[in-house]
Amino acid sequence: MIGRTIVPPRSRAVPIGPEDLKEFRDGLGETQGQFAARIGIRQSTLSRWEAGRLPKKGAAQLLLTRVLDDIARVHSFPVRR
Repeated sequence: MIGRTIVPPRSRAVPIGPEDLKEFRDGLGETQGQFAARIGIRQSTLSRWEAGRLPKKGAAQLLLTRVLDDIARVHSFPVRR
């Protein structure tokens, strides 16, 4: 993460689709390897997620949503709800 933890006020994650994840990464201008390193996962995991094998629910989906929300705030991206 970016040196701090921001916990959005909502308690449930909004499901993120593979297209959303790739669009987000492309918006940052980062490769899969760069973005994977930024969020603390392997490039192969990100590749699987972008191919449609995302975490479906639970803690992994919630964590992914919160990490992306945090990055979006830092980079002034609109956060979809």
